[in-house]
Amino acid sequence: MQDFINCEASICTIFNLDSSILESCSCIRRNEQTIIDVKLLDSRPACPECGNPITKIKGYVTKTIQHSLLADKKCVLQYHARRYICPICHKTFYEYNPFVFQNMKISSDLMLQILKDLQEPGETFTHAAKRYHISPTSVSSIFDSVVSIPRAKLPEIMCTDENYAFHSKTQNSKYICLLIDQTNGQPIDILPSRRYEYLDKYFSNIPKYEIDQVHIMITDMYEPYRRIIKKHFKNAIHVVDHYHVSQELHRRVDRVRLRIMNPLRCINTSKRTQEQEENYYLLKHKNGLLFKHFTRSKGADGKPLHFSIF
Repeated sequence: MQDFINCEASICTIFNLDSSILESCSCIRRNEQTIIDVKLLDSRPACPECGNPITKIKGYVTKTIQHSLLADKKCVLQYHARRYICPICHKTFYEYNPFVFQNMKISSDLMLQILKDLQEPGETFTHAAKRYHISPTSVSSIFDSVVSIPRAKLPEIMCTDENYAFHSKTQNSKYICLLIDQTNGQPIDILPSRRYEYLDKYFSNIPKYEIDQVHIMITDMYEPYRRIIKKHFKNAIHVVDHYHVSQELHRRVDRVRLRIMNPLRCINTSKRTQEQEENYYLLKHKNGLLFKHFTRSKGADGKPLHFSIF
């Protein structure tokens, strides 16, 4: 009985609960973790759907909740959540859960402690995860769900880029869009989608005087970027970065190579002329020469001469 009173008092202190709502509480030490088993008193709430005050208990669901009660050992809270059913509308629902936020498996106390630790400049997701015996992904998800960093001011020269990061169900996109200040390389904002509809709505919410301050927009050859610049950044010059220009040029040159080579491939080797055989060999096995830069001997001014076929 004394152990129950001590455990009950500890749980109430940790979670800031009233002792009158606890039905049972026990603490078990198993291997290298501490398990706290908790069941709340039956509050018998009204149905949230139809308001019927008479509901029935349908069953119990054991929920495992990560908690930071002990720093040196993993601490798990096994909460026996009571599930109710309404006899009138047959709506099923859980009792009030004071241990976690909605749709979370980590206690609210642990979430707040992690966010407090992440305020330190030298703290990382990995260090916090190791300290509280959870995964770095969970720490990252907690941070992203709570922390919102405001957008920086749009610069005179802004460039965009995208990166494969995750699949956003809300935006139906696998790529995030990065807005970067070209003068100092600092990020302006990170957007969950690069699709035209999202970008159009995003830039529509930015004041016109701030958008008009952008003089140069640097992007790749993604079509929605061109449409966004034409609609919103009317005073800006659209510049396509040299990497994607070079990439597109190489693709088009390679198409010409294939267009010339494929008819030669259809000719039987015994019927090819010497010129056709040499052309096919060069286009097939030495096509890298089309895109390679060469350095010849020095010119009359003493500087190296550079040239390429394309």
